[in-house]
Amino acid sequence: MSVLMGKVTRTAGTLKISRTLAGMKNFKNLIGYVPQEDIAIEELNVRETIRYAARIKLPNSWTNMEVDDRVDSILKALNLTHVADRRMRETLARGISGGHRKRVNLGMELAAAPVCIFG
Repeated sequence: MSVLMGKVTRTAGTLKISRTLAGMKNFKNLIGYVPQEDIAIEELNVRETIRYAARIKLPNSWTNMEVDDRVDSILKALNLTHVADRRMRETLARGISGGHRKRVNLGMELAAAPVCIFG
C-alpha cells in the first residue's frame, strides 16, 4: 500500500497497472492519500482548508470559479456545508467533530481530483 501511495520506494518486484508495467512517477497525480492524523492548518476554516489544497494540487489553468465550484461540490458530497465557515481548531462545542476533521482531510485529497484514494 505504501508503494502505491508513493510514500515508500519499491525495493523488489514489479508494479503493473492495468496489466502494464508502470513506474509510480507516472501515476503520482492520479492517486490520493489520506493520512490518519490531521494535516489541516488550524487557523483556516473548513472551506478555506479545502480551497487551499485545491489551489496547490490543481493545475494553474483552473479559474477561481472552477476551483470554488469544486470546493462547493466536495463540501456538499462530504456533508460539510453546515460547518464550512468554522475554523479547523474549534472544538466539538462549536460543531467541529473528529468526524468532520477526518472528512476535511478526505476533502483535501479529493480537491486534487484523484482517480484512486488510499487511507
